[in-house]
Amino acid sequence: MHSQCSCSQSHVNESAICWPTLGTAFTGNTFEIFTIGLKSHPLIPLMATMRALSGSCLLQSRNALRVWTRRQSSYEYDVIVIGGGHAGQSSTKTLPMAILTALKRSVRPLMSCNPAFGGIGKGHLMREIDAMDGICPKICDLSGIQYKVLNRSKGPAVWVRIQSTDLREYLICIIFMLQKGYRAQIDRSLFKKHMQNQVLNNTPNLTIKCCSVEDLIINKTGDRLKCEGIITSISFRYGLQKYNQLIQLFFNEDDGQRISSRTVVLATGTFLRGQINIGLDCYPAGRIGDEPAIGLAQTIESAGFKMGRLKTGTPPRIDRKTIDFSGLGHTTGDRPPLPFSFMNDSVWIDENMQMKTWLTFTNDKVSQFVAENAHLSRHVREEVRGPRYCPSIESKVLKFKAKPHQIWLEPEGNIHLLLIYISSTRVTNICRTMKGLDSDVIYPNGISCTLPEEIQQRLINLIPGLETALMLRPGYGVEYDHIDPRQLKHTLETQLIDNLFMSGQINGTTGYEEAAAQGIVAGINAAAKCLNKKPLTISRTEGYIGVLIDDLTTSGTDEPYRMFTSRAEFRLMLRPDNADLRLTQKG
Repeated sequence: MHSQCSCSQSHVNESAICWPTLGTAFTGNTFEIFTIGLKSHPLIPLMATMRALSGSCLLQSRNALRVWTRRQSSYEYDVIVIGGGHAGQSSTKTLPMAILTALKRSVRPLMSCNPAFGGIGKGHLMREIDAMDGICPKICDLSGIQYKVLNRSKGPAVWVRIQSTDLREYLICIIFMLQKGYRAQIDRSLFKKHMQNQVLNNTPNLTIKCCSVEDLIINKTGDRLKCEGIITSISFRYGLQKYNQLIQLFFNEDDGQRISSRTVVLATGTFLRGQINIGLDCYPAGRIGDEPAIGLAQTIESAGFKMGRLKTGTPPRIDRKTIDFSGLGHTTGDRPPLPFSFMNDSVWIDENMQMKTWLTFTNDKVSQFVAENAHLSRHVREEVRGPRYCPSIESKVLKFKAKPHQIWLEPEGNIHLLLIYISSTRVTNICRTMKGLDSDVIYPNGISCTLPEEIQQRLINLIPGLETALMLRPGYGVEYDHIDPRQLKHTLETQLIDNLFMSGQINGTTGYEEAAAQGIVAGINAAAKCLNKKPLTISRTEGYIGVLIDDLTTSGTDEPYRMFTSRAEFRLMLRPDNADLRLTQKG
């Protein structure tokens, strides 16, 4: 069914447009609209129609928080987890009857940035997550291609110096010993495969729903607001002709659906009003290829939450076959490799089959080139704070001038290693049933970049060893909304709305490990609230997870928060080797 209308070039009067009624316009799963002379955005006049189709106030004004009235006599689920990333996946481990919402089943969970877990401070978090039966460390033990304990080389020298009678020197040696960090280079394909298998096939009482969440169902009980579910977005696709514009909408049966629950966990990552920046171009996205969560961000803001804006970035990817490794230094994995999980005595890969990582540096040519083209990057500005400890190459050059910066060339997998493993009797059955180690992509850790695509290729070719390297995908920056985490309790439940929990980058953190640590705490406490059990809280004296949450909820953050051992006052007692003794019984 078609309808015609005339619109001015500069303004669309929604009330003056004659739209067909719902009964005549909607046929099956397709709704077609034919517009003439529309030169502004093609979706502007669809607002009235979308209101009619939704049958609810999904598209009403966001000036005030909408309070819904729950008509159901019982809840459909105990917990709804919004987001299928590392925070969301960790939240699902201990839940009763729950539903996990994610944009796409095929990309959950995606390692959007570096293909590695752990490090100084972050490795401590991983051990504590495992101590409370989190799944992330166990998956890393099944998908790593290089395992290394950082700062391990300090061990023998430290033990010799411990003979010193100088108390200050003795304490410094002890601190060096404790600042060792478990780290693993991960194969993206294996990690995703094992994680999906765990979540889809080995997590009882969990329902997966691929959709975008538009709104929260919030009821008022007395003088308190209470979150009791979600409303999914109305998704559509549209096609355009050059002159007379044909817009064709495709609706899913579950669009605009209300799903009730006792509690909700928000783990939205970088999707809240996310914006991708490449050079001077920008467009709304939470990640390359995925739409941002605009409506949900507006709902959170209208509820009274104080919000801020942060940014992060990722480097370009390089074709391994085009790199000259002959003049580069390299590191290998530990022999034997140590697993993250206390439940494992060894990792899946043989110690002799671990892959190398290579090291190169920037030079004066790189610094000069970046300085000359920094004006072409919209992402490099001080209005929005980025990660201090993982800055872009533009920020490094602008702040540190001609100082050389190290670049680690990290493999994301390798087809040659897979072929070797298939011929190995030790892992033949494993390799025949999984696809992994099949990538020749190199992740250049240290040159996060948001310059225009053609400039990035020229920049790469100025780096030693990469003179003939081919860029497979450009780097980009992403800006996103987050809440002030001082509006959270230590259980990660919000102070403003009961039964609403938040975890991950929405709380102002950065990194897989920080997200997973918050996710397991939020998930446990959401389940505890449903079951009327005592909530889980971890103090600063008990673990790095406690330090993380206490820092966020008491001091807040104005930059992406990253965990370091220096943040813990009790780091002499909070060691990776005793995480199970500290937290397993509590978890």
